[in-house]
Amino acid sequence: MSVTQPGPEMPSSARPRAAETQPIVKEGAAHASPDLKFRGDINALRAIAVVSVVLYHFHIPFAWGGYVGVDVFFVISGYLMTRIITSRQDQGRFNIGGFYMDRARRILPALLAVSAALVAFAVVMLDPWAIQHVARSAASSVTFLSNFDYASQGGYFAAAPETNWLLHTWSLSVEWQFYLCYPLLFLLAGDNKTRRTWLLVGVGALSLALAIAVTFTRVDKALQTSFFMLPTRAWELIAGGLVSLVASRLPILARRLALVLGLALILGSVLLFDSGTIWPGLATVAPVLGTALVILAGETASAWTRLPGVQALGRWSYSIYLWHWPVVAAIHYFGLPQTALTLTTGLVLSVGLGAASYALVEQRLTGYLRSRGGLKAVPISLGAVAVLVVCAGLFISHGLLALKIPATERPAARAIAAAAADWTFPRSCAKAGQTRSGLGLCRQGGGGPVDTLVIGDSYAEELAPRYRTLPRGATDPAVLFATRAGCAPLPDVQLRGSIKDCAGSTRDALQRAERGHFRKVV
Repeated sequence: MSVTQPGPEMPSSARPRAAETQPIVKEGAAHASPDLKFRGDINALRAIAVVSVVLYHFHIPFAWGGYVGVDVFFVISGYLMTRIITSRQDQGRFNIGGFYMDRARRILPALLAVSAALVAFAVVMLDPWAIQHVARSAASSVTFLSNFDYASQGGYFAAAPETNWLLHTWSLSVEWQFYLCYPLLFLLAGDNKTRRTWLLVGVGALSLALAIAVTFTRVDKALQTSFFMLPTRAWELIAGGLVSLVASRLPILARRLALVLGLALILGSVLLFDSGTIWPGLATVAPVLGTALVILAGETASAWTRLPGVQALGRWSYSIYLWHWPVVAAIHYFGLPQTALTLTTGLVLSVGLGAASYALVEQRLTGYLRSRGGLKAVPISLGAVAVLVVCAGLFISHGLLALKIPATERPAARAIAAAAADWTFPRSCAKAGQTRSGLGLCRQGGGGPVDTLVIGDSYAEELAPRYRTLPRGATDPAVLFATRAGCAPLPDVQLRGSIKDCAGSTRDALQRAERGHFRKVV
């Protein structure tokens, strides 16, 4: 589904990318891993992934399925984490606390830098409501809970994806939650390679089966939640782990075939999928399998990996990913025209900020933390606490309302905020439910007969809270809302790009109108 994709109906723009884009770099670099050797093909895969995601979020033509870059990152991360864990375990030096610390040192510095910079920018440039939203998003991001936060915000009247300045951090939260759980599987399996493999196969199969099963429900909330959550994403990371466990040197012809087929699956997914593709689901197998094949091929120095800029983009990919979405959000917030100049400037700014972040934060700061030994956790912890404290202050102060809005205008501002916050559908319903066609039912009023039926989409749902003042006596009449967000009530019309069976939902609603004895049908 397209949820962020950031959006909506998945966040259509936010189908963001994953977190640990690059836990290793060249030998001797500030945060090179002693467990792994640099692989130019994996670094080039990162470049493909981040370019795909960035082009998708900037709405560049032909990158309709660019959100699959997130899935590419997931597979890479699963492969690298498995290599790290198994190599240390086989050498008898695996320490789960050290593993967690390494992951935090890799992910948090750049994430904290982006979050702190964005909060400072918001305080100076944004309105109180946007400041509050940024504060909430930053807090959920640095605590790696943003995927839960965004999964709960779905629906038409949730903010448009581009108004959520840190929506893309959902993937970092998924990865962190994976990091917390994944080593436990290897502790359970011990150093038995066969047991490791079959344990990953079992868990990965369950995760994939769950992801596919959700797609058959066609329930909007289930699809939205599935996009953001680890249980339906874990199989993608585990796919990379399985490549690490079963990888062996293939014959040269097999390696080249695997490379060509893998790249074709990834690029084909970028070009052929779009925001209407249910995600994750069966279609997700294509880019995941493609990435696994490229890694399995092991062609570390092929010509495609040495194309100009590829290795640099791969090294900068994590920071580019972190910075590009705030740039997209800023373009939307300030209402800048979607011209070629605007988009080009946004792309250049995203890459420039990413390159600077890589040099200053990922290289220098991470190298400093590595040199601090046992104290390396202190600055990371203090930085996270500082961001959380500032965010709490901004949230409690209602986005610095007293400073941002003159006293004479505050009553009107509070009234606007109250109006924006009164969206209680369907919680305000006396009774709510959903039909098999996806049609939502919401009853307002008393316990008497339903004399009015309201059919529509989220615009109709917007009216529901206004009916909370209806008499609620046992014999008072009621109003029934039969709606589905994102589905205009037009008979036999399927909205282009929608993953929902809007025609079926509307047909269900009209049949209810024909069968019922309603005094009014709206």
